[in-house]
Amino acid sequence: MSQNLAGENDQSAGSLPAGFGFNLIASITGNVGLSVSARNLVKSMQMHGVPFVVADIGHQWGGKVSGAELNVAVIKFADELRYPINLYVLPLAIYENLFKSSPWLLAPRRLHVPAIWWEASALPPPWIENLSRFDAVMAGSSFIANLAANGLMFTPVIEMKQPVLMPDNISADRAKFGLPQEATVFSASFDPNSDPMRKNPIGLIQAFQMAFPLGTNGVRLAIRINNAATEFGRITLEAMHMAAAGDARISFLLDPMRYEDVLSLYASSDAYVSLHRGEGLGLGLMESMALGKPVIATAWSGNMSFMDNSCGCLVRYRLVPVNGNWNFFKPDFIGPNAFWAEPMIDDAAHWMRKLHADPHLRRRLGAAARMRIQTYQVQAWSRQWIDELVGLWQAQSFLPRAPGKFSAMAG
Repeated sequence: MSQNLAGENDQSAGSLPAGFGFNLIASITGNVGLSVSARNLVKSMQMHGVPFVVADIGHQWGGKVSGAELNVAVIKFADELRYPINLYVLPLAIYENLFKSSPWLLAPRRLHVPAIWWEASALPPPWIENLSRFDAVMAGSSFIANLAANGLMFTPVIEMKQPVLMPDNISADRAKFGLPQEATVFSASFDPNSDPMRKNPIGLIQAFQMAFPLGTNGVRLAIRINNAATEFGRITLEAMHMAAAGDARISFLLDPMRYEDVLSLYASSDAYVSLHRGEGLGLGLMESMALGKPVIATAWSGNMSFMDNSCGCLVRYRLVPVNGNWNFFKPDFIGPNAFWAEPMIDDAAHWMRKLHADPHLRRRLGAAARMRIQTYQVQAWSRQWIDELVGLWQAQSFLPRAPGKFSAMAG
């Protein structure tokens, strides 16, 4: 059903106004978490019958996954931006120069909305002015929504729960990953290019060895490293080998994995562990919980949108100044007032020991975790974020333009 875009809302449930749709700007076939997020947004748009096209902007690292099953139209030129909202799912660092390198994205009569992910308590000052030039931002967790609402000027914030559609044929296969059947297996997964200081794999190894000193049998730690062949990957792996000090109970899974294999690793484990210093969302945590696994995690940042003490093994922390590997996590760029979490390694070690000793607790927390994610995903697959962007688009047809927005650059 069409409707008057000047503000009369006669839209019935399930309908969309005439002309509405998205131009999704993303690394749709990338082998990174942001690409998984973008592919799930595509599935959500398909499910709700929202018209869209995709501009595939590649990542600078990592491989690609097959995009054939997505059944999407990929565009390359400005005259193919046929819908009124450009929806971006890209790393925040890209936006600084995106429109200089791809000016065709600034087609006339388009609103510009990025789905943003960030992992510290403040945005870097050089990015704030640029992000304030978007017409709105979409935040995938309460943590990011609060950050954006308190940091950006004249920029509405739309909080969105991240939809995640997982294959239903995932099964445990310890033999595939070289894991003994009788051991209590803790798993973890990270991409070194997402900043090793932020992901904190060394803290994970320290917690495991604190929980189970050398000579303790019946436990394993399996760490999947995505894009391990990159420069950051090689440096990080060397540091992890040194931290593990030849501990044969710790294995590093370096070969590229299909998404189904990553999930099979989680299904083959007894618990998932993330001692991150900051997470925009925490996709691996969410996926493991959906598979009915207890998750040990730092009780700070994006993962707290779907975790609490009733369904997770939360690790206490203290806030420390951000100081990571990437330049945008360096104090001279992000500023002195940006913080992230330093997890309490002792907490994680005690949780590991407790879960190893108490299979009943593992089952109980795993069941609670699965139920929490099921509830979260019912909300995430709703049309709420789409309806909010419909409302934003309709309102922008009569509201005065805020100064300096990208949408004003092309007329």
